[in-house]
Amino acid sequence: MVEPTSEYKFADDMPILVGEGDSVEDPYVVDASTAEDFNFWMVELLRRINHAQKSYWKTLSCQKVKGVKRDTYRYRIEKKDFPPEQTVTDTIAFYFRPQSSSLGIKMPEILAPECFVHKGFKIPRELAWLHEYGETKNYAESGKGTSFAYGALNVKATLYIYDTNLASIDPSPTSANVQKEFDADTANIIALNRKVEAWGESKFIGNVLCSGFVLENEFTILLIGVAQDSFFKLRISFAKDSDFYYLLNDSTHAFARHVMHLALIDKAM
Repeated sequence: MVEPTSEYKFADDMPILVGEGDSVEDPYVVDASTAEDFNFWMVELLRRINHAQKSYWKTLSCQKVKGVKRDTYRYRIEKKDFPPEQTVTDTIAFYFRPQSSSLGIKMPEILAPECFVHKGFKIPRELAWLHEYGETKNYAESGKGTSFAYGALNVKATLYIYDTNLASIDPSPTSANVQKEFDADTANIIALNRKVEAWGESKFIGNVLCSGFVLENEFTILLIGVAQDSFFKLRISFAKDSDFYYLLNDSTHAFARHVMHLALIDKAM
């Protein structure tokens, strides 16, 4: 996956062919061979646009426009900017269509950056205001696993998924296994930073254990839950003066909902 750049429009590495994307009559035209690829490039272009504009954004909806002969999608986002002493919130619609050679593929009525499967794990493409950037190379946990980078304006986050070689893991957020992982990560944060203070008390968000830390120059949030017989751990870090402070709650709850959804699927199987 490519990193966002300020030159977001029709970059050489993007299969966006024509269009201004601001109307049904002039949509962005995407050269995609599958609905998944089409979905990916829609999100990638929006990510680059908002990165260049230094805005936070999240998906509201993406669905076919009714009454249009060719498959055309209206992709609605919520966008937030934080100029001094105020918050500006906008709802913006972009329009996309697969190019003519792609029209043989079956396109669903609704598209959204929900999940994709990687190494058997369901990976969310978006956690509210946080967006997935690709698999990372810094995975160091024991057992089968993977890790993915997430980000937003001046925010870095990593999702770790691993099993520490356990055959099964109690999904309860109060289980000994979850507490052991949580304590180990807390100890690691303390060991690697000269100044660490607790940011409020540890709490549960659904079936996810969450705690915050105030470091010398930033806030760090740690969340751990269990699904698919694996630990799902999210670390979010952002500067103390970052406006992401006002959006944090949305992203932590989006992560908790993702873990809860997977856990309910596990229970039903």
